[in-house]
Amino acid sequence: MNTEAGEYISRDGGCTWYRPPTAMGLVSLASGYAPSLTFGPGGLVVILAGEDDFWVSDDGGRTGKTVKVPALAQDGITAVAFADARDGLVVGFSQCGSGEVLASKNGGASWHLVGQSGVMPISFAFDGPLAVAAGCPGNEISTSYDQGRSWYDLPLGSELTTSVVSVSVAGDSVAVLCYVIPSGREYMLFSANGGRQWAKLTFSGPGTKTVPGTLVLTGPRSVWAYGPPGILWHTTNAGRTWSAVRLLLPLAP
Repeated sequence: MNTEAGEYISRDGGCTWYRPPTAMGLVSLASGYAPSLTFGPGGLVVILAGEDDFWVSDDGGRTGKTVKVPALAQDGITAVAFADARDGLVVGFSQCGSGEVLASKNGGASWHLVGQSGVMPISFAFDGPLAVAAGCPGNEISTSYDQGRSWYDLPLGSELTTSVVSVSVAGDSVAVLCYVIPSGREYMLFSANGGRQWAKLTFSGPGTKTVPGTLVLTGPRSVWAYGPPGILWHTTNAGRTWSAVRLLLPLAP
């Protein structure tokens, strides 16, 4: 979980949280609009560290490796996400438009072109076969149901002042955190069927301080978001109610 106070990791479904291992802390996050830090099932951690490479771990950040994507050495990587230790997608850089989507079936050892996304991702999530990219132009969501081969744009709405903060995917469930400028109002869009239908939920109780930050889906209706420093907010009913979970400071074992 990426928070204002730093990154935290849980290995027991969110009961306890720790600072990440030293190996993960040694990797520098990419700058700019790139979604630099993403998490996946089974202890997957992916850090976009450079223009054409990223760092990936399948043991919660204890150990990892640097993966390069030679095909994007010139254009650079905009986003990367893995569904498991072997299946991953990367999106090439573009000027607020569509970008090439490459897929790997062997943990990043090789890549091949599969499609072209409809947006430049500000946030990107993949839990094969469903992939979701949220970003510009127009603060849209671009969704793929076939592991990045074809994409369908789903506009977030007519509010030009709405900004996408983060997106997360678990199975068919999709959560999108949105921020309205300049009011500072935030809300979550939640879909239980891959983005075909959406529910708009406001943060009216605990957990209203969630921007800028991330949402992380860990189950069909389980979502994590961060609040004030030292606090995470958790919902098990797709955002209808939230509870507070305090973070621990020690390094992860």
